[in-house]
Amino acid sequence: MRWREPRTLAYLAVFGTLWGAWEITVGSVLHLINLPLKGTWLAAGAMTLALTGRRVVRVPGALLMMGALAALLKVFSFGGVVFSPMVAILMEALLAEGVLWLGRERPWAYPLAGGVALLWPPIHRGLFQALYFGTEVYQVYLQLARQVTRWLPISLHHLVWALVVLMVLQFLIGMGAGVLALHLARRIEPRP
Repeated sequence: MRWREPRTLAYLAVFGTLWGAWEITVGSVLHLINLPLKGTWLAAGAMTLALTGRRVVRVPGALLMMGALAALLKVFSFGGVVFSPMVAILMEALLAEGVLWLGRERPWAYPLAGGVALLWPPIHRGLFQALYFGTEVYQVYLQLARQVTRWLPISLHHLVWALVVLMVLQFLIGMGAGVLALHLARRIEPRP
């Protein structure tokens, strides 16, 4: 497919809109029920949709275009500031597209792209908390970690390892989204 083909534009519109609708609807529900790691689950579903669309379209930059459309649609979210989620969507799209570009769109690059994209939600949360509350928020977290080590029989380096394990789990969930996207794309790829 090429950029100017109507079929390419239609797929970009469909998958970008699906991604945006996912962010608006599921994102609102996850925030209402206050599910732990809601950014992870939201990003995993989004990456499944986006990587499926990207595999079907197979045009460099298509995932960025879908992400831009999803971020634009996020303006229509229910209640409140949407700047932070819009940045998250664009960063996930940029990271995934970058991995696909480096991997030359080989099948193994799709799980890797999903994994790398899912590393962004916890990083995003940390960066935007500092933006909203100032860098003092990191001191609050450090004090909280020290207090936890007083309450429980663990040391500070155990908490660091817990964060490493969390990031590895994020990556593995993202890889799962990439694998699922490959399977879904095979089912819906256009026939010549």
